[in-house]
Amino acid sequence: YKFAKNEFMIDKCQFDIPAQNLAKVANALHQRFPDLIDPSIEQIIQNSKPEGELKGCIQLKNSPENQTFRLELAQGKYWWLGREHDVSNFTFEKDLQNIKAVLKYKIEDHPCWLFMKSEGQTLARGQVILSDKYTDLLASPDISRSVIVEWVRTPQGFDIQKAFGNFAGLTVDLVKSPSPLRASTESFPLRGRVAVALDQAYNIMTPNVKELLNTWKVEKNFNFVGQWQINRNPKNGFFSFQGNMTGQNIHFNGYKLDLLQADCTYSSDKIELNNLIVQDPAGSLEVNSIKCELNAEGRRALSMGRCHVTNWHPSLMRGVGQPQKPASQLVVNQLKIEQLKGYVDDPNGITAKGELTFNKHTRRISHNPLIVIPTEIITRIGLDPATLTPFSGGLYFDIQGNKIVFTKFKDIYSEGRMSKFNLAKTSSPSYMDFDGKLNLKIRMKHYNLLFKLGELFTFNVKGTFQKPEYSIRKQSRKGKSFAKK
Repeated sequence: YKFAKNEFMIDKCQFDIPAQNLAKVANALHQRFPDLIDPSIEQIIQNSKPEGELKGCIQLKNSPENQTFRLELAQGKYWWLGREHDVSNFTFEKDLQNIKAVLKYKIEDHPCWLFMKSEGQTLARGQVILSDKYTDLLASPDISRSVIVEWVRTPQGFDIQKAFGNFAGLTVDLVKSPSPLRASTESFPLRGRVAVALDQAYNIMTPNVKELLNTWKVEKNFNFVGQWQINRNPKNGFFSFQGNMTGQNIHFNGYKLDLLQADCTYSSDKIELNNLIVQDPAGSLEVNSIKCELNAEGRRALSMGRCHVTNWHPSLMRGVGQPQKPASQLVVNQLKIEQLKGYVDDPNGITAKGELTFNKHTRRISHNPLIVIPTEIITRIGLDPATLTPFSGGLYFDIQGNKIVFTKFKDIYSEGRMSKFNLAKTSSPSYMDFDGKLNLKIRMKHYNLLFKLGELFTFNVKGTFQKPEYSIRKQSRKGKSFAKK
């Protein structure tokens, strides 16, 4: 203490304060230095450690001309905004003109730097900056690699006015919303756009979102435009969203899709997509509603309303990392799926019911993804190949476990209605599982136009979708049968 200058100074004082004494220490600092340690700083100090010890170093200078305060904290876990944070390299500085803070932080699995600055003593307004690199962003922030959050202080607390920039795969352009989804005392209401590059943003995603992305193999870029709520208490989830979601040239479950868009509602315990549309050269898909809700058991239950696919060309589906398949003439005119239920973390447990209708656009005989009878088998039994190729019709199916179980063929005929196809009645169902394994038993009735007689055949299809294995059995008119493979 310098009596002549009325100057008081503490230089690099190491401290170690038990958590139960923080309230007394914070109050004593506030009483002695009310301009430096105002009530907001006092509250942050006393709540910083609910247990253990607060360790660090303090520097303080107080004179009639100037007041400075510098605080460094040891690496550890600190309590703020209702939850614990893992913090290192923390430095807090305050003088009569500015308040600054720098710390190394971790958002989920992504390490980053957080900078804060405010002009004046009252914390009336300021900025928070998120960056991947430690640079002097407080002086000249670079929005090409940082997100800048501008805030003001209100009687209810701090309020975000805007957020903009780029960070960890996010492109952010948000402003304060004049019509929030909820009361602003619970959250910071914002509106605008956030673009997400999933490959870069993966490490900042919560475990639940990562599980969803991994299970359904969702990749590439999405845009979200609408109303955002950044929760003041992270116990309720970091944010919620209501607006429009769009993805272009995305990957989903191993396939490439040109465009996906939907009305999206997101919170920590619920995701809902309404009016979902997918557009792709392979076809168009519309779903009126998809819901994913956290149930009492802590699992995310999945349900879907009506799904309608039109003009689906299976051969035009583009697998990620796979060469384009040759185009075929098969077109699924309509595919409908209803009553879909299951859990996000268990695709094999999903159940649903569906139906489809198909036809071929040309008369040229070619491979058909639904039923393909090898030419050598057709030749050996002496039939016209056209009579053994389904040309049009419909079928019904159930999704059970990891299988698509075929329950009924409806009016499936070859070209010119020379043959009719039905499911064979057997003790085990005909199905294709999600790995492409086949177990089909199909009964065909072939009509001999010359004698107006019908011949019966039964096809067994096993193997896989890519490499099917066939056998065929012909039923004679006297009831005997013979088989060919």
